[in-house]
Amino acid sequence: MPDNPSQEQNIPVLKDVVVPVMKEKISPAPAPVEPEPSLLSSTLQAEIDTIINQARADFEATIAQLQKEMQQRVERELNELHIQLTSDD
Repeated sequence: MPDNPSQEQNIPVLKDVVVPVMKEKISPAPAPVEPEPSLLSSTLQAEIDTIINQARADFEATIAQLQKEMQQRVERELNELHIQLTSDD
């Protein structure tokens, strides 16, 4: 017995513990079945594709326009520099 009775501890002891075990085999969940595309989803996909294609065309046209403007600006600035360099002589 400990010197101080307040230090006593009750430690529970488990004897003859029974743990239930399932004997049935657990099968994995079946793979989800993809639903057949409906007319609505097909129409929606077609609209999405149209929007994407239009956005791609707009983007390519914008890039082409920017490249053209950049080329013109570079040529103009080169011409101005050439004029400045040749007129300083």
